[in-house]
Amino acid sequence: MKTVILLGTAHRVQGAERGICNIEDPDYETLVAQLCREYAVDFIFEEASGLGPTIVEKFALANIGLRRYKDIDPSAADRKKLGVPAETGKDYRIGKLNFDTNHWGFAREELIDAHETREHFWLPFIREQRFIKALVICGQAHLLSFGFRLKSDGFNVKAYSYMPYALLARPA
Repeated sequence: MKTVILLGTAHRVQGAERGICNIEDPDYETLVAQLCREYAVDFIFEEASGLGPTIVEKFALANIGLRRYKDIDPSAADRKKLGVPAETGKDYRIGKLNFDTNHWGFAREELIDAHETREHFWLPFIREQRFIKALVICGQAHLLSFGFRLKSDGFNVKAYSYMPYALLARPA
């Protein structure tokens, strides 16, 4: 049985070269290397949306080998062609903006159907690839739903969540 180590995190730590608001996080890089070593990972999949190369893509090339990495998420430009929704959520304001106190409270409404469509798109890439143990990196919003989907598809799944809240709270 193929094993998938699923890592849900904030996209800002992935270090995508064409991404926005990236943050430097040495713990993320250490975590990826540690999981790959501990589980003897022989392939890495990543939700990178065509914005790479990412930290993990470079890591895979240097440590796992050629053609042992796959960005499983279509770029924003490719989503429309594939029928994949471009937006997966929207800001939800908390209370009223207060310029005197700099209150800018926002939550995020996650669009379940949009996320589900993207996960359906990812699964065939993972299914088709030859590996024994793969690391799959995705946004935190996908951690459990995609873990359940992989498990019901016959994969052995281990799920890890990594959210560096202190780093994410710093101004961009």
